[in-house]
Amino acid sequence: MKNYILIMGCLFITCCGMQNRGINLKYNTNMKEDGYQPLSDFKNDTISYIKDNFIKHKSNYIGKEIKNLLNDLELPIKIYYLGIDPNVEQYYYITFQFYNDSEVDDKVRNKVDPLILNIFLENPVKTTIPLSIYKKANKNWTKDASEFWETQKIKDIEMVNHKF
Repeated sequence: MKNYILIMGCLFITCCGMQNRGINLKYNTNMKEDGYQPLSDFKNDTISYIKDNFIKHKSNYIGKEIKNLLNDLELPIKIYYLGIDPNVEQYYYITFQFYNDSEVDDKVRNKVDPLILNIFLENPVKTTIPLSIYKKANKNWTKDASEFWETQKIKDIEMVNHKF
């Protein structure tokens, strides 16, 4: 009986400690060593999936090529935008949208987070190639876009905060 009480007490203390460290006990059924959890663990809650995997654990991707993020990302990128400084024609970041523009507009109008992710580049890209790929695909994330951007290294990852 003493062993049972001791084991239960240890289990309780461990669970409380995990809660205090911010570990999400609700969704950790298939968590990898690096903290990544599949979308299915989030019961298709895409906001929590992005926040938990790519914002909270962004250190897994910073300094690495974008292809690492793309390999883990389970959501299709519908549209992307180029973050350019027009004065020097350098691309500093790319923005991933997981909904088309009209869906994003509807979500914003209804005060629902449209889930937009900014990927800041370690080294700005100084070429016209991204713009030609972008125009050719009409903002759609294509194989050409993926192949061009996947070797760029990530400086930071941020989710657009609409402050609803």
